[in-house]
Amino acid sequence: DPRRTETARAYEHLPVRPDSDAWLLLSMLHVIFGEDLADSRAPAEQTTGWQTLRQIASGFPPEDTQSRTGVGPDVLRCLARDFAA
Repeated sequence: DPRRTETARAYEHLPVRPDSDAWLLLSMLHVIFGEDLADSRAPAEQTTGWQTLRQIASGFPPEDTQSRTGVGPDVLRCLARDFAA
């Protein structure tokens, strides 16, 4: 949420540029897949398109998405690692 809402004040607030959610998610997945932070067995067994998503996310490194999302690469990497933990 780009706005500092009551919920955002209660927790850490990460302002993301409007309409950049997909860029943020793909960049987070880039880190999660690239650092092997996700268990690939379950999605491979329970979903289709897992490898395609992994391949697509590989084209969205945090350094390349910063201009769209407004989130720096180091912050995004921390966010992805926290999310995957």
